[in-house]
Amino acid sequence: MFLRGRQIRKEARQMLRIDPSLTEDQQKAVAARGASVSVSAAAGSGKTKVLVERLISIITDEEHPSPADRLVVVTFTNDAASEVRSRLSIALSKQLLEDPDNAWLREQQTHLKSAHISTIHSFCFDLLRQQFAALDISAGFRVMDDTEEAELRRKTAEEVAEAMVQAAETDPEAAARLRCLSDAFCGSDDTPLIELIEALYEIVSNVPFGEQMLPRFAAEAASGKMLADAMQEFCGQIAECETVYAQAQALFDSVVAEKRAEKEAKAAKSGRAVKPYEPPKSYDVLCAESRGIGRVLEAAKTGDPERTCKALDALSFGRFSPGSDARARQSGALRAFGKQMAANLQKKWRIPLEYAQQDCARHAELLTALIQPLHEFSERLDAHKRERSALGFGDAMRCTLHLLAEQAADGSIRKTALAETLSQQYSYIMIDEFQDADGQQDLIFRMLSHGGDAQHYGDNLFFVGDSKQCIYRFRNANPRIFYEALQSGAPYRTAMLTENTRIDLNRNFRSAQEVVDFVNCIFSGLMSERVGEVDYDERQALVRGAAYPDGDRPAELLLFEEAEDNPQTEPDLVAARIRMHLDLGTPVKDRETGVQRPCKPGDFMILLRKKSKLEAFASALTRAEIPVCSVVQQSYLNAPEILLLLAILRAADNPLLDVPVAAAMLSPMMGFTLDEVTQIRLSGERRGLYRSMLHITQTPESASPELTVKCTHFLQFLESMRLCAAMETPEQLIRRIYLCTDFLGLMQMTEGGEQKKANLRALVTYARNFEENRGGGLSAFLRYIDAMISRSQDLDGGGIPAVSEDVVQIKTIHGSKGLEAPFVILADASTGFSTADRRKMYQFHADKGLGFRLQDPESLTRGSSLAFMAISAQNIRESVSEELRLLYVALTRARERLILPISLKGIAAKAKQWAEIQAAGGAAGKLLAGSAGSHADWLLMPLIRNQAGELLRRTLGIEVEKDPGLPQIRMVTEVIAPPDAPAQETAAHTSVQAAPPPTVERHLLEEQCAWQYESAGAHLTAKYGVSELAKSDDISAPLRRPLFVRENHGRLSGAERGTALHTFLQYANFAAAAQDLSAEIAHVRRRGRLTEKQAEAVRASNIAAFFTSPLYARTAAAKQIWREKKFIVRLSDLHLSGSLAQLGADYAGTEGMLTGIMDLVLEEADGLVLVDYKTDRVQNGAQLLEQYTEQIRLYAGALRLITGKRIKECFLYSLHLNQTVPVAI
Repeated sequence: MFLRGRQIRKEARQMLRIDPSLTEDQQKAVAARGASVSVSAAAGSGKTKVLVERLISIITDEEHPSPADRLVVVTFTNDAASEVRSRLSIALSKQLLEDPDNAWLREQQTHLKSAHISTIHSFCFDLLRQQFAALDISAGFRVMDDTEEAELRRKTAEEVAEAMVQAAETDPEAAARLRCLSDAFCGSDDTPLIELIEALYEIVSNVPFGEQMLPRFAAEAASGKMLADAMQEFCGQIAECETVYAQAQALFDSVVAEKRAEKEAKAAKSGRAVKPYEPPKSYDVLCAESRGIGRVLEAAKTGDPERTCKALDALSFGRFSPGSDARARQSGALRAFGKQMAANLQKKWRIPLEYAQQDCARHAELLTALIQPLHEFSERLDAHKRERSALGFGDAMRCTLHLLAEQAADGSIRKTALAETLSQQYSYIMIDEFQDADGQQDLIFRMLSHGGDAQHYGDNLFFVGDSKQCIYRFRNANPRIFYEALQSGAPYRTAMLTENTRIDLNRNFRSAQEVVDFVNCIFSGLMSERVGEVDYDERQALVRGAAYPDGDRPAELLLFEEAEDNPQTEPDLVAARIRMHLDLGTPVKDRETGVQRPCKPGDFMILLRKKSKLEAFASALTRAEIPVCSVVQQSYLNAPEILLLLAILRAADNPLLDVPVAAAMLSPMMGFTLDEVTQIRLSGERRGLYRSMLHITQTPESASPELTVKCTHFLQFLESMRLCAAMETPEQLIRRIYLCTDFLGLMQMTEGGEQKKANLRALVTYARNFEENRGGGLSAFLRYIDAMISRSQDLDGGGIPAVSEDVVQIKTIHGSKGLEAPFVILADASTGFSTADRRKMYQFHADKGLGFRLQDPESLTRGSSLAFMAISAQNIRESVSEELRLLYVALTRARERLILPISLKGIAAKAKQWAEIQAAGGAAGKLLAGSAGSHADWLLMPLIRNQAGELLRRTLGIEVEKDPGLPQIRMVTEVIAPPDAPAQETAAHTSVQAAPPPTVERHLLEEQCAWQYESAGAHLTAKYGVSELAKSDDISAPLRRPLFVRENHGRLSGAERGTALHTFLQYANFAAAAQDLSAEIAHVRRRGRLTEKQAEAVRASNIAAFFTSPLYARTAAAKQIWREKKFIVRLSDLHLSGSLAQLGADYAGTEGMLTGIMDLVLEEADGLVLVDYKTDRVQNGAQLLEQYTEQIRLYAGALRLITGKRIKECFLYSLHLNQTVPVAI
């Protein structure tokens, strides 16, 4: 009793220290100790806040505080890890402000830097670096990117294939193995086998101790287990058909029985003999089909594929007309649904069943034959990685698991000694987004947990996740792991836990009540363990936790007819809907102030399943004059600017390749026309472009003088790039191309210039990383790029900062994870789910095995095996479940409103069937969700009988009445007709059509053109350069000639010579130049800062006089010097006077900026000295003062402002006069 009281007091003290703003369930999650805790955190439930509060609570626990460096916090993104660390640091700082003398808190804030708060990959790599000796890897290993690893895997697979061929020449067993694999998978070459070896390695390397899988699968195929499992899968599917047919027949039986009873009652009442009631022929058809399904099920239960195949052959379907009776219609809908299921099984499973025995035997042979090449591939790949001192991302968990666990001969898994040590070292292990964990990650956490093993979690784990938001199956995420952890957790009883416990956080602090109700309505009727892999019960349902001002926020269901010849129908509809809300000023709650305001573009988020239509929606918004975020749909390596640069690089690598040479010639930098390229190519007969241009330059009379000059310039440029390619890295070569051709400047002038420049800069980074990690020069870099292109791989484009946050966001649903918006528009919902995975050569499932599509060695035709079909069926179910979870993620991004455009194309017949089946109730209705082919299907299924779906039912011609027992929601339905169609009914019984183009009145145009800004500062330039203010003459900025063209016209222009002198003075070593000017000019030239022509201009100048001048002596003696010092200051801060006084008055109190670059600044003991070089050809210093005094005063004012130091002197140094000219400031 005393201990119990002590425990209660301890819990009370813990609760008092917890943030009182947390909900009761959140407080439970923070305070729970003594065992592992699984927290089911629904969308918007504040899980990150709970995680941080729990960390603070553990660190500051009065009785058992834990040091920060003994905590492990694992997130699934680097951004999430940074956020947790930042929030924890802020929370500790707040506590230190309240208790500044707390030495423990100060110590923990110091330890926070070394705390294990990271992604799972970072945690594993850190552990591997500590334990490198145990795994025979380099302590200084680097992490390969996916592209390098993919290329290395392909190279290794090709080596293995070649080794198999060589071994087959001398080893009969190896020859038999190769023949077995070639007959099953290869056609004209061994590429399919190479790809299969790579794919199988990817599979086994992502499964705990996956190297044992193939032998196990081979044994299962040989023992008959594979066949039994496949027959069990088929049996389950035909049993579902039988369930549907049984319900259909039961309904029709009731109709027939009622009709028969009516006729018998009528006969009894009349006393006359009446002909017995004869059921309609459709009833006989239904009974016959139902019996046939029963025979197939009975045969399947025997596990005999031959008998099952015969039963399928005997299955036939007749004509069926249910009649007008409500129950008969429901029976007909159920029969049609069951027939569709059965016919699909008959079509796809018939042949695999016929060849099941042979295929299973062949699987055993193939799986056995694959064991040796897969083992050799793994060994060779590891060896290649050791040679490169590198590991891939996948190696992080595989190698970590081998450090922490070992598999015994009987297949059991136990902890290693290192795992035992680490499990004692870590006080608490917290995992965020645990629904995205895979089997390897789950086993790692079990091994690291205190008291945990392969079957049980230890007592110091804290999982946070939401199984309904697991959308990364393509990354091996397994929602069953977290769901089963939740199911095995005991209900919360007290903060001092005695067993692993489950806590549910279902209060949503993001969404308004209308959104919460709509989400619950949709998923309570759809999501189950069968479809979604989560049972959407009261523990999973959302509960509103956010407060919103009173208002009506209905979901908007927009039903539209697709125009056959207009793929922009839906994008234009979405743009019109956003424009409508913007024009109406639909109120939304401001997140910062909490008060309502009119909506703006940044409040809208459009979500799509795929990237392919991002650009179409962005274009529609642009046409509607709605600001939209930058959308990068095109792949990076197919971007025009990247293709052009790669063409120039390929031409430099091999000028005999006509395609890249032609692409380079036709670029805006080179200036050739298409006619000129054609003329050059035709002039050379069979010589190709490069040799044809050589011929033209050697025989000038063969072409026009203009074309000859162009060819000469291009060949000289190409030759210089080829020479540089031999001596420089790809990064240096790319930078040189940018410099010589003004590539970046030209791209800046085109549409999307900022993104193109960012992409081009990104290629410099990729080239640098390639050279640092692999090397090999330009040819190797181009092979690396070509290998990626051949494998349909890509690189990430360059990032650019957002110009404005107030733009409509267009995201994929995957990309929206963790985001939210007041308005969420789920677009393209009618597009069908992807079936690409079903066309692969194999199907794999960790629990079901490995099945192949096998090739007939004689006809070379390929067909699905029974194992392939069975495993594919399981994968399809899981894929469909993930699509449903993806829909959940999309809908839960909304804070206030959901807008759901849905195409009416092909939906009416399906919806009528769904409505009848739902009205019938029973087990068949629960199978409907699994038959959906799109997100639109799922949205409509729960709505067609909802009370809010009246117009939806009328539009689709559904006769079934609404179901008053379904959840109530707020929804507005509108039918949107094409512009040229008759008016359609809407929820408000008015016509809503796409608006026609507005008629532009002349007086409106004149009025708008004459409109003037009211702000007095609207006419002011936002940013000035110093030269623009200092000079009174008009300044033009013509496009700079490409450097390679400028240099081939003989002498440089005056401006270009000035640029050369300034460049030398910027990059030269002054001390070295004073000793040997020619040598330093050559040195700067070798570094690529000057071209040869520029270097000649510097040599021919009088620059040597500068290094013997008194000004240089002061420069050499200065405490510090700055060259090319850039600045940007507010004009209003300069307090302009003199000739610039009016400008200063105009900009007073504004944010107008002044930018510039100071040539040279010296710091001496008593202040700063400002020097500006001038190359003007003047007669005397007075001319320079007249022209540049105001410029120097601006420089001096800016320098004083940014340094806060005294400006003691200013000089103009004339490189033409060799004279230092003082400037009075």
